[in-house]
Amino acid sequence: MGRVDIPLGPDPGAETAEAFPRCAWCGDASKTVCGRCKVRAYCSAECQQLDWKSGHQTACTPMVQRQLPVTEEHFQFYEVPYVAHWAINLQNWKIKSNSKEYAFLLSRIPDADVRRQITTQRSWPQAKLALAKELAVRRMAEILTQAMWTKVSWKHEDISDRDFLRNREEYVWTGQKYQNSNRRFPNFNFSMFDTDDYLFLVTHPLAITGVYASGPLTDAMPDPREAFAEELMDGQQTDIPRASEEDEDSKMLGATELRDICEADSCRERRARLQHALVGKFAYFRTLGQTTGRQWSQVVLGQHPVAESVPGGTLDPDEADGPWRPRRHPLQVAGTQQSRWRCEVHRWRENHIVVCRGPPDEAMDPKGDFQQTQAKRFPEIDTFDKALDHPEPEFIEVPIQQLLPEKWHSDYVRACGGGERGEQTRMNYSGYYQPDIPKI
Repeated sequence: MGRVDIPLGPDPGAETAEAFPRCAWCGDASKTVCGRCKVRAYCSAECQQLDWKSGHQTACTPMVQRQLPVTEEHFQFYEVPYVAHWAINLQNWKIKSNSKEYAFLLSRIPDADVRRQITTQRSWPQAKLALAKELAVRRMAEILTQAMWTKVSWKHEDISDRDFLRNREEYVWTGQKYQNSNRRFPNFNFSMFDTDDYLFLVTHPLAITGVYASGPLTDAMPDPREAFAEELMDGQQTDIPRASEEDEDSKMLGATELRDICEADSCRERRARLQHALVGKFAYFRTLGQTTGRQWSQVVLGQHPVAESVPGGTLDPDEADGPWRPRRHPLQVAGTQQSRWRCEVHRWRENHIVVCRGPPDEAMDPKGDFQQTQAKRFPEIDTFDKALDHPEPEFIEVPIQQLLPEKWHSDYVRACGGGERGEQTRMNYSGYYQPDIPKI
């Protein structure tokens, strides 16, 4: 257990309680933090011991620096609690269906039904993607919600195209302490989307969140001026009116948005603007969980980041002057500025990624599970305004090994043929399963 040996300031009694962080266990003013993760504050050694036994030991990781490397050799998780922006490189993951690596990773998944879903995919790329998703969600839940890696349960809801945690059998972090919980825990917010090369995962503890991505621009993409020449020639064209709730728009772009896309001088810039507009629309509806009746032309993600001349909110000083460029873009729906939404655009390794955050009460929730949010259960965790205030972290590339608990890393290396003894497994290789691995 990490020692409480990092002082935060003078004795809490010397100043107001607001000047000090709250104890992670009892909520009192604290003057020390965990000596290992440097994040969780405690008012006494007793509170730290209770918190450690109640779940902090499952997710206490060494403190990371703000400037994060992205190479596999120096991988670290982002330091903001409850927020992850991960990218798993599927193209460079050279796992094979008949390898010991595949057998080992499957053996770490305790649910027979989940293993069966992975191994019975129609093709090997689909099986590899399903395995990557399972590993990513379990590691995300372990780190960000204090769940036990082997007890994470989640599901994909086809009707809303949404993924969420389904059951929590261990602990729930209330903002002040852990409490034992066997209740349903359906909405620790996370969203996944895969391209040809990467699987992207984003999370947020309060706002509904969604991600959509498009790969690099290519010359195969049409020039918008040519593709929409007929619409542009109609000088009397107006923005497409809102369709009925049941019907989707017949066109993706309204007249004003289309002219904005096509006014750029270079063909590449016009393609980039079209890509930006389409990815933004998909990200918005994916965040809502709306798969039918989409009003495409009514959703417009601004082409330029928020600034003094571009409405859409106020940039945080760290966001405007920090190591990342401003990337918050304004969002309009049916001509109305969405002040309760935050949309950030990431250009990451030639991928165009849009991450949306919005109020939970706007989520499409056909079955009612998703609205049972952690925020409604424990409102003291945060307020929605604060959820919109802070900028998002950059995406970081997560090696497959880091999607496993640290205690399994050495066994995974051996399963991949590394280590001093190669593929020979340790004698204390315990808790494993012998999954049936049909040939794909």
